[in-house]
Amino acid sequence: MSKPSDILPSIDPGLTKAAKEVLSKFGLSMEAAIKIFLKQVIIHQGTPFEMLFPTEEPL
Repeated sequence: MSKPSDILPSIDPGLTKAAKEVLSKFGLSMEAAIKIFLKQVIIHQGTPFEMLFPTEEPL
């Protein structure tokens, strides 16, 4: 069995806190959410959601 990779991105503390609050409502840790995202990238062979540039300024 291979050794897990350590990923240590620098993420804004406010973004991390807000994401953890939402993920906890689903019973997910940040690590679990990242694993789910990466598995979906593999399944979709790209991001599991559409990424577009906004055509208008946000309100």
